[in-house]
Amino acid sequence: MIFEDDCRRPTRPANMATMQLEEGQCSSSIGRSVFPTFHGTVTLRPRFKNCHEEVAMNPNNTSTICSDLKTVALNFHGDDLCDGMMVSQEIYPMDRKCLRYINGTQLFYIDPTNSELLVQLDYPLSADCTENRIGCEDCVTPHRFYIELKHCYTVSTNGMGFQWVPTFDMDEIEEGTDDAENGDSSNSTSTSLAVWSILVVLFLQ
Repeated sequence: MIFEDDCRRPTRPANMATMQLEEGQCSSSIGRSVFPTFHGTVTLRPRFKNCHEEVAMNPNNTSTICSDLKTVALNFHGDDLCDGMMVSQEIYPMDRKCLRYINGTQLFYIDPTNSELLVQLDYPLSADCTENRIGCEDCVTPHRFYIELKHCYTVSTNGMGFQWVPTFDMDEIEEGTDDAENGDSSNSTSTSLAVWSILVVLFLQ
């Protein structure tokens, strides 16, 4: 979330306003681009427990493709205990999927040594979650943040709270090593996803 002051008044630049598209509709039809020089279409993929089993039981269904994407929800609440009404929610893909943010790229994953911690790794000014940027190699210093899952954090002094909550079964997390800084970060640029996993197909404008 972006703020216009010290984390008390949220704001969102015009070029980051919500984009509403129908499945298969190109973003150029509404006069918007996905990124400054790209247009795209979206395809919906259902993501629910036993999705693969249900599709396999219906051989005549050749159009449904289940998504295996794991996500984590950032929930904002109107109180500082996070047990009141949720006022907004943002969904982020996991598994080290490379995401664009306002000043670079970032990725999220579960700490391989502590499943109760979410790791956020930011690459300022990098376009692909590496330590490189335009005109410069090995010059980006990643910023690593450790976030306690399901812990309620207070937003400044406005009485609001937020917490990160996984939207998948934590038993599905695979053991691994913390090798994000060594470039094992998938390097496939994705977008933030909601209840459905969205496959974005990019085209040069």
